[in-house]
Amino acid sequence: MERQKLVCERSTSWESSHSRRAFLRLSFGGTLAACGVAALLSQACTSIPLPGSPAAATSRSPGTPAASGALRLPTYAPLPTVKADLPGTDTVPDAYLAYPKTSFKSVTSTPGAGGEVTWMTYTFVPNAPLEDNAMWQEVNKQVGATLRMQLTAYADYQTRLSSVLAGGDLPDVVYIPGLQPELGHLLQAKFADLTPYVSGDAVKDYPNLANLPTLAWKNTVFNSAIYAVPTAFVPFFWVLWNRQDMLEQIGAAPPTTADEFKRVLGELVHAQGGTWGIASHVNNAFDTWNPSGGMYAAMFGAPNQWSETGGKFTRTFETEQFRAAVGFARDLYAAGVYDPDSLTYNILSKRTQFEAGRFAYDFDGMNIDMWNLSKKANPNARLRQPVPPSGDGSQGHYWFGPGVFGFTAIRQASPDRIKEILRIMNFLAAPMGSEEYLLTNFGVRGIDFEFDDNGNPTPTAKGQADTMPWGGASATVPRPPRPLFNPLDPEFARVIQNDDKVMAEFGVHDPSIGLYSNTDANKSNVLNQAMLDGITEIVKGTQPLSSLDQLVQDWRTNGGEQIRAELEQALASA
Repeated sequence: MERQKLVCERSTSWESSHSRRAFLRLSFGGTLAACGVAALLSQACTSIPLPGSPAAATSRSPGTPAASGALRLPTYAPLPTVKADLPGTDTVPDAYLAYPKTSFKSVTSTPGAGGEVTWMTYTFVPNAPLEDNAMWQEVNKQVGATLRMQLTAYADYQTRLSSVLAGGDLPDVVYIPGLQPELGHLLQAKFADLTPYVSGDAVKDYPNLANLPTLAWKNTVFNSAIYAVPTAFVPFFWVLWNRQDMLEQIGAAPPTTADEFKRVLGELVHAQGGTWGIASHVNNAFDTWNPSGGMYAAMFGAPNQWSETGGKFTRTFETEQFRAAVGFARDLYAAGVYDPDSLTYNILSKRTQFEAGRFAYDFDGMNIDMWNLSKKANPNARLRQPVPPSGDGSQGHYWFGPGVFGFTAIRQASPDRIKEILRIMNFLAAPMGSEEYLLTNFGVRGIDFEFDDNGNPTPTAKGQADTMPWGGASATVPRPPRPLFNPLDPEFARVIQNDDKVMAEFGVHDPSIGLYSNTDANKSNVLNQAMLDGITEIVKGTQPLSSLDQLVQDWRTNGGEQIRAELEQALASA
């Protein structure tokens, strides 16, 4: 729990990987010992638009003129915000070496109408109650409404969400972190169709929501309508971390090919000294693949979850490139480069060992704490995020993520009530450098934070207790992708942005994002876990590589072919 507290205290710009992994965990089964999470519901569910589990419309036509009656995705209208120290691109996030010295108001009128808004989401750490929470009180004051935040402990959220959605008494606002069975029908039956309010240029009535990228909005479309507002995320969802300082200690240059990678990992192994080349992420089939990423699959040029040609879809593990990736992971395991505790680590213990220098490579989420805690353990630690070395003779491949962390739906209500809640969401989605962003991420100056000598907001002990789900690591409300900013070390933003730029050159998108398959929502949890378990046994050498054929056939028979057919139908309709 102490480590989770660190995440919430320190991850001031990017999702901590606890939050991130919370989202990912809802995409496939297995035990996540670090956070104690099962599937979102008792049935299968997958993360919102995670590759292989696309979430959007069954039949929609983004970009179709409004006169045709077809849906248009919200117009993307970037805000002229405070200039970043290192401006990014449409793909690469802005980077700040220090918190902006100037600020602006992104909301000029009071959003709320003076009543109450019940809002359900999860939290990682206990939050100070409203009567003793200066941040919460000030947010309520500025939005002009009393936000009754129904905060459930993260580990219990899936049970609570299942119960609430099955009942008839919904809160005004509900955060949904993952697909669940029949989600399209559930949204249509119980939640507001937001299409008239945010489709096309209509979203410009809410400038901070218009500042959310189009990729994020794609994941909120079901049954040809927009049913939620996204929590946007940058495309760099999974990344390969490495300890450059450990490579330099053995005189190794960063590997650029799979063969070089294998050699370097072997050179890093010193069993007597307790150091290894790499450790596997939890429930990740030794980094081969998961339903939202895949290091070795990307290295060998396998498609990002799906490929699409002429309206026909092919699943990544149906390709020869994927077979090569599994074979490579099997060779690495046989070579003894994996930390022998890989299958017993939980997320927190694995990261702690990486930060301590037990192994030099880690395929994980974008987690600012891994940077800060590595340097705390060893001031000479140098972390990078390289493109996974190529295994197919190319310059490399990187799988982009889905561009979203979750989404928030509004209970069916009158148009005036829906507009009021959208205005409140617009307040919470304020960008970096705005007065609203400072409040929602750091709280009230003099109570929750103070500015340090470099002008960076530094949380007080009270501010750490006042943490709310609209800021910092545990943000689960509508908001734009986080910029790169680390108040403890400005070099973080510079280094990671440079690595992001390189990854962006080789990035591959999942073509299924924006298409919805009901069978995928209902069955992918079970199908994906079977694939993960089977690949793990192949990599360990307890099953032959040829057993991959049966795993793929089982996937097809047990629902994969139906998922494929539904995606192809959705694409044809769009």
